[in-house]
Amino acid sequence: MSFDKRKAENDFDEFIFIMDDQFEWLEAEAEKRGIHLKPNIMCLPNLELLFDLMSEGQSKDALSRLVVTFARYLGEAVRSTYGG
Repeated sequence: MSFDKRKAENDFDEFIFIMDDQFEWLEAEAEKRGIHLKPNIMCLPNLELLFDLMSEGQSKDALSRLVVTFARYLGEAVRSTYGG
């Protein structure tokens, strides 16, 4: 299998492009449940609580998508707190 640099760049661009929308969606879902999120380390207990609430009863595919969204938010919390 050969590496397609152009495809990799396009995939990364898409990954970055949808990130802000996912963060806004996750924060809105949190607010619906009375949970406040801000992307910093102090939000981790709330992020965990939200994941528990949102993942309950989800299909494997839906759960996989949630994991990616939550992992992105966690990464942003670490990046915001520690600068990288």
